[in-house]
Amino acid sequence: MTTGASQRFHLPWLWTALGRQLRKVPGLTARLRAASGTRIERRVIGGLVAHASWLIWPFGWLLHRFGYRFVVNVAVGTGHIVSDVDHFLRLKRSGEIDGSARYVLILRDHDLSYGFVEVYGHHFAVCRASTRLFLIAALIWLAYPKLQVDCGLSRLKYRLKDAGDVTLEPPFQQSISKLQGYRNWIAYYQLRARTADYQPLRDGAWRAPELDRILDQDAQIALVHVKSGASNATAQATDAETYLPALDHLTGLGFTAVKIGTETMPAAFRRAGVLDYPQSPVARFANDLRLVKRARIVLCSGSGVGWLPCVMDVPQVYANFWHLFTPPFSQFCVMVPTLVRRRSDGRYLSFDEQFSLYLDRREFGPELFPFETHDPVNASADEILEAVKESLAIADEAPPLTAQQRRYRALDPDGWLASAPARISAYFIAQHADILERSRPFVPRQED
Repeated sequence: MTTGASQRFHLPWLWTALGRQLRKVPGLTARLRAASGTRIERRVIGGLVAHASWLIWPFGWLLHRFGYRFVVNVAVGTGHIVSDVDHFLRLKRSGEIDGSARYVLILRDHDLSYGFVEVYGHHFAVCRASTRLFLIAALIWLAYPKLQVDCGLSRLKYRLKDAGDVTLEPPFQQSISKLQGYRNWIAYYQLRARTADYQPLRDGAWRAPELDRILDQDAQIALVHVKSGASNATAQATDAETYLPALDHLTGLGFTAVKIGTETMPAAFRRAGVLDYPQSPVARFANDLRLVKRARIVLCSGSGVGWLPCVMDVPQVYANFWHLFTPPFSQFCVMVPTLVRRRSDGRYLSFDEQFSLYLDRREFGPELFPFETHDPVNASADEILEAVKESLAIADEAPPLTAQQRRYRALDPDGWLASAPARISAYFIAQHADILERSRPFVPRQED
C-alpha cells in the first residue's frame, strides 16, 4: 500500500507540470531523445543481434525471398545523401546489383531526410524518414546480412565490426580507413564515368510553387554559399568580400543572386542585394534541391553543398577547399582551392604535399585542417571572379584544358582527381605555376 505522500507524488498533474518546466531547458528534450535512441541501439538491438538473431532471421528470410533489399549506409549529410543514392542508382543501372529487386531506403528523422524523400523517394519501392523504422529495419538487416546493399561513400559505417574497422560508437558505428574511403570514391567516380549518359538525380519532384512566391519563374539564378568556420574540407571562414566582384559580374549579366546554406547572411551580401533564401518561410531541404535544379550557376565554398549541382549537371565554382583530391564529379565544375603555407618557414606546400597532409594525418576522428603547424590561404577575389567566368563559358561550350590544367589533373594519375571531369581554374593554376612546377604525382601510402 502506498502512503498519502507517495500518492500525491504520483499525481498526473505533477508530472505534467514537471515536464512543462523541463521542456523549457534548451536542448534537453533532444538530448534525452538522443540518449534514449542510443540506449535502444546499444542494449536492445545489440543484444538481439548478438544473442537472439534466430528470432529475427525468419523475417529477414521472408523479405529476401520476396525480393526486398535494404540500401544501407546512406549518410544523412548534404553531400553524402545525394552521392550515396546516386551511387546506388548507377550500380543498379550498370547491372552490378540486382535490377529487379525491391529496394528499400529508411533514413533517420532529419530535415535532410524529409526533403530527400519528398524529392527522390520515387526511386525506391519504399522510402521513408523515421528513426523508429530505421531501428526496426537495422535490426532485421543486421541479423540477415543478405538483405544489405551498401552504397555508402562515407567512412562511417553502420554495421557489425569488420576486419580493419575501428569502432567509434559500439556496437554498430564503425569507421573504415582514409585509404579505403579514398578507394571507394575512386570506384564511384569510375562508375560515374562508365554511366556518364545517365543522370538519375536530375529526375525529381521539381514542382515548387513555394519558390514561385519568392522568385520569378524565369529568373536566372546564381546561388552563393559561404562557410562561417572550419570543418572538414573548409579550413577557414569565407571572406564574403572576395565574392563581391563575382557577384557584381553575375548581376551585371542579369542574374538574381540567392544565398543558400545555413550560415548567417554576410553583411556584404546584404549590401550587394543578395536574396537571403535560408531566412525565407519556404526554406527547407526539398526546396534547396529544387533551387539548385533551377540555378544557372552555383558558387560554393568547400562543403557537401558542392555535390548537389554535380548530380544535376548545374555549372558551379567549387572554392576554398583544402582537400585537393576531392573534386565534385562534374564537367561543369571549376575548382579554386585553398592553398597551404607551412608556418615554420612561410613556404607554400606543393600540391602533392598538400594531398599527403590530409591522408597522412590522424587516421580517425574529425578531418580538420592542421592549424598547429600550417596556415590556410583561401582564394582571392580575382581568382573567384575568373573561375565564375570560366564556369559560365564551359556551360556554353567547354574549351579544351590548358597544358597547366592537364598537368594538375595528372598529379593524381590513378586516383580521384584523374577520374573526375572537373577542372582546376585556368587563371588560378597560372597564378600559382611555381607550386605546380615543383609538384610531383601523388602516390598514396599503402596500408600496413
